[in-house]
Amino acid sequence: KQAVKVDAYASITILVLVVVVAVVVVFLARLCFCSRNPPREHRRSTVKTIIVVGSGGHTAEMLSLMENLDRSRYQPFHFVLADTDTTSRKRIIRKEESKHNLHNCSFSTIRRTREVGQSWISTTITSLFALFDSFRLVFRIQPDLILCNGPGTCVPVAFAGFLLYVFGLHSTRLIFCESFCRVKTISLSGKLLYPIATRFIVQWPELVKLYPRAEFIGRIL
Repeated sequence: KQAVKVDAYASITILVLVVVVAVVVVFLARLCFCSRNPPREHRRSTVKTIIVVGSGGHTAEMLSLMENLDRSRYQPFHFVLADTDTTSRKRIIRKEESKHNLHNCSFSTIRRTREVGQSWISTTITSLFALFDSFRLVFRIQPDLILCNGPGTCVPVAFAGFLLYVFGLHSTRLIFCESFCRVKTISLSGKLLYPIATRFIVQWPELVKLYPRAEFIGRIL
């Protein structure tokens, strides 16, 4: 058990270090472009949306969250999944077929930051690959909105979208909806994205006291 605990801490440390590098890049970008005006807001009839999907419970929560989206406005949907996620895509397809919206959906995969049991050394490499995949994908799509709810896969995607905004390339907004099971504290992904999220939504009012930028708008699930 002690070895598993140490390995978990090492993996988290590596992920944090990788994200810190991204934060430094963002900070330097802000210094270079601080004199520029923010990207212009273009009124669009539709909102091009990236939805980052995790496996298991994260997918179930995201599918519930999507029930609140107006398909006629939030389109097209670009779903981003980990390349080893073999189940989420099928669940999404069934859901969007029932909404007669599958024609407005596309799917992309990025490499997972870390697999269960993966060594911390190789985690460094896979984290960098995930960052590269995310930057390439987000810069190609240039979404108006990135919607995520906590899987580790969403962290590099969110930072890539934030860089689009910082560099004045696109007015990408990030909405992070914390998992329903997070009652007393937010997830590691939430802690990393809390400073940069356009809106940070929690599902328990107690969390607003700890995280002032968070919003409690009632339980979504």
